[in-house]
Amino acid sequence: MKLYFYSDPSHGWLKVPLNIFFQNTSEEFRDSISSFSYLSKNAVFLEEDRDARIFMWEMTSKGIDISISEHHSNKSSKIRRYEKYSHTKAKQYFK
Repeated sequence: MKLYFYSDPSHGWLKVPLNIFFQNTSEEFRDSISSFSYLSKNAVFLEEDRDARIFMWEMTSKGIDISISEHHSNKSSKIRRYEKYSHTKAKQYFK
């Protein structure tokens, strides 16, 4: 599975499509995502320090191989303008 990692000068996020996110993560994890992760109508952008690492661990523990394509911007990322992650809102978008 190929995922994309986006970063700007001060932070980075792993973009995970909502269908992959909901099919492969626990309810406990989805409820514990930090306020540094973001949400769009079709993907979760998991912050690099905690949320993305836990996601990767969950995927690895299920034997799912992931390749990551990295994209860096020297300007502030547009991801910062997305809404903060909310499990409730993510469920609404996934329906």
